[in-house]
Amino acid sequence: MHRSSSSGSFWTFSRNNGTVMKSGVSSFQTDGTVMIRHGVVILVALLWFSTAEASQCSINGLPLVKNISEFPLHNYGRSGLSHTTIAGSVLHGMKEIEVWLQTFAPGCRTPIHRHSCEEVFIVLKGQGTLYLAPSSHSKYPGNPQEFHIFPNSTFNIPVNDVHQIWNTGEHEDLQALVVISRPPVKVFMYDDWSMPHTAAKLKFPYYWDEKCYQTTTRKDEL
Repeated sequence: MHRSSSSGSFWTFSRNNGTVMKSGVSSFQTDGTVMIRHGVVILVALLWFSTAEASQCSINGLPLVKNISEFPLHNYGRSGLSHTTIAGSVLHGMKEIEVWLQTFAPGCRTPIHRHSCEEVFIVLKGQGTLYLAPSSHSKYPGNPQEFHIFPNSTFNIPVNDVHQIWNTGEHEDLQALVVISRPPVKVFMYDDWSMPHTAAKLKFPYYWDEKCYQTTTRKDEL
């Protein structure tokens, strides 16, 4: 074996079955180049994903008149739910109201929950049941009242009244437009109707606001 050194580099020669083999800096240079290229590819991919995510949270470039059928739909981990925010605080800069379009497959339901904002439902299609505990002054919701909901029916949920929407039909989706005040919504969720109000779990930002909430700056008016 022989080591040659010149200009700050070295080569290592070895003889294997009469064949002289050379290794050293060249192999390091090759490996280093490959690693750099891989690093550049990963960096570009990360930048692309972060830019794409930021663009989903920006209203810049959106037309004034939009087609609802082109809006993205998500279930946010709740099987049977399809939600899109038509006009919202976090996504669109709304300050006073927020509008959702929600579709519930048969058997799909919201959590038992309450929020410190008004809420209005306009049922577009399907059948279902509204469960409403009309008083928030007791220590827990108690047995809710049941109301049948149907196409072209509308109802409002008073501030902080515990409620649940359930598609109790068997064959048809339940679809509704939902309008809330004072967005973004802060939701207190209950395991059941006997859970004390003080034990309800706060979910904020809510599932459809999580992705963009941290990237959105919102200034309150003085």
